[in-house]
Amino acid sequence: MGLMMDDKPIYHKNGLALEGYDVVSYFLDRPLKGSSTFSHHYQELEWRFANQQNLDLFVVNNPAKYLPQYGGFCAFGAANGYKAKPKMSSYHVAEEKLYLNFSDYVQERWLQEKAEKIIMADQKWPATKSSKPISANRHWVYIRYKFLKLFGKDILE
Repeated sequence: MGLMMDDKPIYHKNGLALEGYDVVSYFLDRPLKGSSTFSHHYQELEWRFANQQNLDLFVVNNPAKYLPQYGGFCAFGAANGYKAKPKMSSYHVAEEKLYLNFSDYVQERWLQEKAEKIIMADQKWPATKSSKPISANRHWVYIRYKFLKLFGKDILE
């Protein structure tokens, strides 16, 4: 299925970091799909960029500066001790760090409690990062989340 293998520290599909999204573009304006024309190998993965300028920024400015927190997995999930694959358009940049989330509604929750969740995720990530990502359907989780929230329960915790 192409989910991240345990030997690679960054979320990828079939060796393509962040599903081919240009990691530098998140810091500049909005996420853009990268091109195979502008690619670079780093940490045993192929990283793609939208243009030569972004590729140069990544390589010259120190790639680690642009790497997403928690390996690019959902930051909210990391705070709760599990790995969930991200939705590449559900992101937030704070204090020059990139955070990705599972979905837009999880992102809303993340933003409401960001400071506390970052502390929790930073504490839990060393133990969580070697675990297998959970398998979840975004639409099913959303429907279940909305339904249970009606009854005062929050399944995301």
